[in-house]
Amino acid sequence: MAELIKFLSGGIPGGVVLLIAVLIFANLTFSFLYKSKLVLQDRYRSKLFILNLTVIILYSLLWLAKKPPQPADRLIFLPTISANTQFKLTPASIALSDFFEKNTYNFTGRYLVHKWSWIRQTLGKENASQYKKWQDIAKKLNPEVWVESSYNNSGELSLTIHKKDSEEIGTFTLNKSVNETDLRALIEYLGLSIKKGILLSLTKNKYLEADILLVEDKYDELKLLLESDSSDVAKVYKANLFIKKGLHFKYDFEKLKYVNIVNPDFEKAKSILYPLVKLKFDIPGVAFSLGRMAIREREYESAETFLKKAYIEEPRNPRVYYLLSYLLPSRLEELEFKDRKSILLKTIELDPGYADAVYDLAELFYITGNGYEKGRGTSGALKTLENYLALNKDDPKILSLLATLYIKTSRFEEAESTYQNLANRFPKDSDVIYNLGVVAYSQAQYEKALDLFKKAIALDKNPDAYLYAGIASQMLGNRSEALKYYQERVRLKSSDHDKFAKEAMHGIRKIREEMALEEQTKKNR
Repeated sequence: MAELIKFLSGGIPGGVVLLIAVLIFANLTFSFLYKSKLVLQDRYRSKLFILNLTVIILYSLLWLAKKPPQPADRLIFLPTISANTQFKLTPASIALSDFFEKNTYNFTGRYLVHKWSWIRQTLGKENASQYKKWQDIAKKLNPEVWVESSYNNSGELSLTIHKKDSEEIGTFTLNKSVNETDLRALIEYLGLSIKKGILLSLTKNKYLEADILLVEDKYDELKLLLESDSSDVAKVYKANLFIKKGLHFKYDFEKLKYVNIVNPDFEKAKSILYPLVKLKFDIPGVAFSLGRMAIREREYESAETFLKKAYIEEPRNPRVYYLLSYLLPSRLEELEFKDRKSILLKTIELDPGYADAVYDLAELFYITGNGYEKGRGTSGALKTLENYLALNKDDPKILSLLATLYIKTSRFEEAESTYQNLANRFPKDSDVIYNLGVVAYSQAQYEKALDLFKKAIALDKNPDAYLYAGIASQMLGNRSEALKYYQERVRLKSSDHDKFAKEAMHGIRKIREEMALEEQTKKNR
């Protein structure tokens, strides 16, 4: 029903609700005029029909004018399997996929080539070596076309082509030394066409290897690979290496408001990229990389400039949309997005397996909802997470948020089951053990909760576990132990704005007031 309403509303503000309101108003007005004898009394019904038909026709014309563009047709080219049926990411295995990715905007029509690196990110390190998992995600994304390929013993590339809503499977063979003529023949076989005057580009093996090393966070190997390469393309890879390192830098954002905090790796990346910006021609990826750093450093004016340029370069790149979502809605108006929720929805439309965007959207749905299990915000959050888990049921970050929502909506059995699953997979993750403790605490199982909080503390001195260990101890009547945990949580406070540290201070004051009152009562006796 929701999908039907969304379709009928198109891009019109108010949509179907507006149409119904106008029809009701028009009918009531006409009825009033008729009863007041202010309009001719003959052929009442035919006139009313013409009035309603006119309103619907006008709405239909507005719907056509405001109709949002249809989603681009998704194409997936899975990495190639070697002749001995082994699967590993190598320059040879991603060459075909990379070719179609790099030429996405050279095809006539609206196509989205789903990048191999996006699937790799969805799968995570645990599952990336299992080709079956790649196949499963390709099928679940429901693309127009998805292609598998493998090298045969002669070194030829054999392709198996699957089409949406069709049981027919096509095959195609490329020669050992793939050339532009072969690739154009493949493009034609797939039913695609290239814009006139376009030269097809193939990436060098060295840069294909660099892509793999960057995705797999193998920084030292990447540095060694490009050490003697001074080309502009190599410079972008080197800058992205520093950016990935710099993303792990921990900022004190309160302090950043008053003092300039320098991220050493970001500064190295900027020293490489800013000279490239001044060149007369644009180098792919430079604007995106600079925008990515600007968002991390909360330099939103610079981020807007670079990311809008990246948007022009790659208008169907979900990573660009995700970074743009951090800008204020007023900065997104020219891109026709009214708020962060709308741009995150677009991000996930482009890549349903983008975990960071899914996490943020689900959290946003819940925050803007009423907090009730059946409320629109909560149901939107749960649906967002469940849609993602249909692609990748093992993602720990998404499962953890799902379990948190279960706690907030009092679905404790489901929360416990989800966290227990995570605890079995990650027994040394103190956050998971801590959250299991929160589930027990929420069900007034204070002894069980305290044991779990103590376990989380023993693993790595989980700071938040100290607060809840104090609360659980207090609920069990052990004030001295509660005081000890509260004091330790205050000692571990991260900043003056640490909410849990403030709660611990409140706990300390309350216990001391109770103890002082008891002491005074004893004296009075």
